Amino acid sequence: MRGKLMLNRFWINLVFILIGIIFNGISMSYASKLISASNSQNMNGPKLWANNCMRCHNSRAPTEYTPNQWNTIMLHMRIQGGLTKQESKEILAYLTEASLSEFTTGTSTNTSSSNQQGTQSNEQTTSTQETTEEKSSGITVYQKNCSTCHGANGKGITSSIPDFTKKGGVLSQSPSVLLNNITNGIGSMPAKGGNSSLTDQDLQAVLDYIENTFAR
Repeated sequence: MRGKLMLNRFWINLVFILIGIIFNGISMSYASKLISASNSQNMNGPKLWANNCMRCHNSRAPTEYTPNQWNTIMLHMRIQGGLTKQESKEILAYLTEASLSEFTTGTSTNTSSSNQQGTQSNEQTTSTQETTEEKSSGITVYQKNCSTCHGANGKGITSSIPDFTKKGGVLSQSPSVLLNNITNGIGSMPAKGGNSSLTDQDLQAVLDYIENTFAR
């Protein structure tokens, strides 16, 4: 009798495991189709994310949730953020592409862990007044305003975002061109990374940090 019960439990557990595998496969298949559809259009997801979401979720990394979780989140945040259907689709496509590679490989993201550490650091410092030096620190500006899309390692979290570490890449341009791009925005990147409160000193500091840290 006991052996029969153990056998029944084995088959029950096996069924649940198979259901989980099938559900995960369907979710990833849906995410892949969503990315394929978005790649046929001019993807505005990063800019829409920066302009509409980062004002409240500045430390939230796109790689923090699975594609399926982002799909559920966007159902609610579309209404909360006053987004159109098309805007929601483009933001979701961006978030899906950013998170899909992380969760299909089963690896954790440096961007996510860095942003989580940054969030804890931010919470600790909000009780004290930031000094001018802290505000203008290149690494501080980068972590708060740039790493969400460009990643803590500068490689970019999606294929549509340039890799700072690539030899002969975007950082091979002159400092004046790079500063102008940061100040006024370019492509899917909004002006000042979506944070209009950044000063000229902040922008110069973050450019110096990017060049000194990632340029090859």
